Amino acid sequence: MSTILLSGAIAVAAIAFLAIMSTVFVGQEVAKSNDPVEFSTNTHLEGFDITAEDQKLRDELSYRWINLSEGVSADDCKKVEGDMCLTNFHYHGCCKSKPRFVYLRTVTALNGRQYTLAPAQAFSTETCEQLPYCDLQCECTLVDNMVRGHTETEEFVWFLLPSCCKCMS
Repeated sequence: MSTILLSGAIAVAAIAFLAIMSTVFVGQEVAKSNDPVEFSTNTHLEGFDITAEDQKLRDELSYRWINLSEGVSADDCKKVEGDMCLTNFHYHGCCKSKPRFVYLRTVTALNGRQYTLAPAQAFSTETCEQLPYCDLQCECTLVDNMVRGHTETEEFVWFLLPSCCKCMS
């Protein structure tokens, strides 16, 4: 009986120790930042750089088949088969958009300060164009999304990027 109690006490102590240590390490990580917009240094920047090959693959993956009767211009088709069009344009409301990447060097973070970003960071956005035949009372515009970039001083900053095409009335 005492062996079971001793084993249980050791298990509880081990769990408590792990909980305290994880709280301390998380607290240390959060304490590295004086600014709620900036985050701790991370030298492993997965997903920020995009190669020409990645860009080509992304472009190929953005193509989809849609029906030409949806008001699609045949000029926007990479390939036409019957009444179907292979295109990377998206039609929504009165808008026509297409995915693309932008490369920024200077941004204004959510805290209002200017930052210089580390080079070669690709940020996803899209083109946004009003369709001429639309009878809806709306205007196509890019709406801001909050994105995270890596600065030259190895900080992360959050900023707004006009990147989502919407039909706004």
